[in-house]
Amino acid sequence: MPGSPTPPLIQIAWANGASPSYVNTIPLTAPTSPAYAASYQLGFPPITMTAQSAGGLNPDGRDFNGILNPITANLAALTGGQGYQFNSTYATANGGYALGAILAMSNGAGYWINQVSGNSNNPDTTAAASSGWSPLIAYGVTAVTGLTNANVTLTAPQAAMPVITLAGTLTGNVQIIFPTWTKRWQVVNNTTGAFSVTCITAAGTGVIIPQGSQYWPIVGDGTNILSEFVQSGSFTATGVGFTTSPTGTVYFSITGNQITLYTGNDFALLSGTSNNSIVTLSGLPSYLIPARFQGGFLCIYGGVNNGSPVWTSASIDPQGVISFGVLSSFGGGVGQWTPSGAKSCPAFSFTYSLT
Repeated sequence: MPGSPTPPLIQIAWANGASPSYVNTIPLTAPTSPAYAASYQLGFPPITMTAQSAGGLNPDGRDFNGILNPITANLAALTGGQGYQFNSTYATANGGYALGAILAMSNGAGYWINQVSGNSNNPDTTAAASSGWSPLIAYGVTAVTGLTNANVTLTAPQAAMPVITLAGTLTGNVQIIFPTWTKRWQVVNNTTGAFSVTCITAAGTGVIIPQGSQYWPIVGDGTNILSEFVQSGSFTATGVGFTTSPTGTVYFSITGNQITLYTGNDFALLSGTSNNSIVTLSGLPSYLIPARFQGGFLCIYGGVNNGSPVWTSASIDPQGVISFGVLSSFGGGVGQWTPSGAKSCPAFSFTYSLT
């Protein structure tokens, strides 16, 4: 009861040191002989509760040891923090595990919770798609290595881990197929090669994980795999190299592996004078930085080069720096920014890939 002292802990099983000859193994069903023998089915039989004058027999002390030993052994294990793993004998004897039953993982890394009434599947060995078990809690990392161009379906123990790391030299696009669980993961894509890795369910949609990403968070909604990064928002960009270091708002939206950046009216504030020949912007959030250089997205009119309007092209490098190059100018140098004078970045909207 609340507030009551903790009962004495059972440290070892009853009759732990007794000779085996003094500890009977209690059968599940009542034996035919001896008549006084105990069983899990009947307990101590009626004849042991009948007066001796009426033909009753005394219970066997070895049966007392035989029943108290497994009971206290289980209690001692629970006291020591041990959980029960899947047991096929138990599942068969009881018509499977009950809905909501909790079992320890065989690798000792966590616990499963049962989602199906009467479940006789082994959660550690049955395919996650059909086992009826889901991870309740788990600790550790699953390392998926040797990726090339073949899809990989995670086993239940692999998918149970909260962190998934990916490695290999890609020669084609690869899918990492997750179970349809409602669960969160952190994925690190350490692969190389000019191809993509998508975390996806067998029949749902998924998310491309950028190479070199640090702990990209994804979530399973029971059908699909989704990115937990913000799907839209904005950030403040700063003009690098301008005398006044002007700022403006850049908006973004995320669709799968595609990022769209666009600007509003206040982006006209990104202007000023400078002696630098390169116009760049900084402030791109780290999770929007592509794995490799992305350039030549769009010809944008509206930049200013030494006071004259120009066409520009935009690019983003793996450090997240947005650069604008001059395609043509009027009154300035053709193909390059003038080394001095008034400059401004144009309003823009373009889409690029994270990989």
